[in-house]
Amino acid sequence: MNKTMIIGGSVRKTGTCSNISRLFEKELKDKSSLFLLSERRVGFCSACLLCDKHRNKNCPVKDDFQTFIKDVEKCKNIIFISPIYGGDITGTMKNFIDRTNHYCNFNKWKGKKIFLILTGCLSASENQKPIKRIKEFFKEYANITCCKFEHLGYYTVHPDTGNIFKDYPKVEKDIKKYCKKLI
Repeated sequence: MNKTMIIGGSVRKTGTCSNISRLFEKELKDKSSLFLLSERRVGFCSACLLCDKHRNKNCPVKDDFQTFIKDVEKCKNIIFISPIYGGDITGTMKNFIDRTNHYCNFNKWKGKKIFLILTGCLSASENQKPIKRIKEFFKEYANITCCKFEHLGYYTVHPDTGNIFKDYPKVEKDIKKYCKKLI
């Protein structure tokens, strides 16, 4: 059960978060499972409450979320990687988290560790308030899901090119360091 689930929350298939997600996958090899939201179909929660009514059943909405649920049960760690759009995580990531809500409320994730990496076009000091708010959101999410939480970092993306290549060696070094913590 020493696997790590990597969730890339960007809508861009080749964006910074997708690249960071793939770097984690490359470093962790067979000890990881990659779930890029840009490549998956995850619908909205329909608020049917069947997950609440039938505690041991998965969400009745049939989409790629079912694959995630099966894979995450084998994982000890979950890494959420999201760009900051409009002062928050992406709508895609928020929708995904909403889908996990009822599933997690029954202690199914108890003891897992949740990690967060954020990216954005503004510097960390310029994005200080959104970073703080998002970290608080994930702390509460970890509390609700009976998990431990750790914010791994924030990376500034070049606003014109949308990549982190000027900081790439640092990002790659950081990811190797984080992976040692996960194994």
